[in-house]
Amino acid sequence: SNLVTGIQSPVKGIVGPWIHKYPHYAGPNPAIGFLQEALRWWDRWLKGAETGVEADPAYRAYVMDSVRPARWHPERPGRWIAEQEWPSSNIKVEAIELISAGTKPSIVASPQTCGLAGGEYFPFTFGPELPGDQRSDDALSVCFDQPELAEAIDIVGAPELAVRVASDRPQANIAVRLCDVHPDGASELISYGVLNLTHRDSHEFPQALVPGETVSARVVLDQCAYR
Repeated sequence: SNLVTGIQSPVKGIVGPWIHKYPHYAGPNPAIGFLQEALRWWDRWLKGAETGVEADPAYRAYVMDSVRPARWHPERPGRWIAEQEWPSSNIKVEAIELISAGTKPSIVASPQTCGLAGGEYFPFTFGPELPGDQRSDDALSVCFDQPELAEAIDIVGAPELAVRVASDRPQANIAVRLCDVHPDGASELISYGVLNLTHRDSHEFPQALVPGETVSARVVLDQCAYR
């Protein structure tokens, strides 16, 4: 998504539910005809052949349906969407207030063992490397539960968290998870993001925190497509 947004030369994006393998044989399914897609692209831009790739949507993504958490899914139910432009005018930003104004601040002091349910950073094998049930990590975190949705919604793009935070030391990290909580409490990881708070204003020029001083920060979570 960020590449499609930032590259100025011809670019198209196809994003599926796969681990880090070529998408004609990667999992979870569904796979796509990646070799055929690649041939159309390179025939056009290396050989000058008229393959019609310019007319393809700018961004195609597989929106995964809600499922119960598991360390491996052979297949993810869902559907493909196609956007002719990216960023898309069809995607609306919805703001959700997690803490009402005047509410007593929450204390975040998660142990370093929080995150063990997050799966492998670089899932590569067709095995139990995906994020599992997040309840063990939820129990070690400050959670902000929202009311049950009256109807399904699609989350497409990079969720963000705007936060006001103070630390008791000059360096601190904040980790944010967005989860799909089932009626029985099972918790499926949708996306997550981590920010070194000394980088809250700039990655190029980090600034130490002043202990006890409240600052504003924005945590950008990983791109996702989930229903």
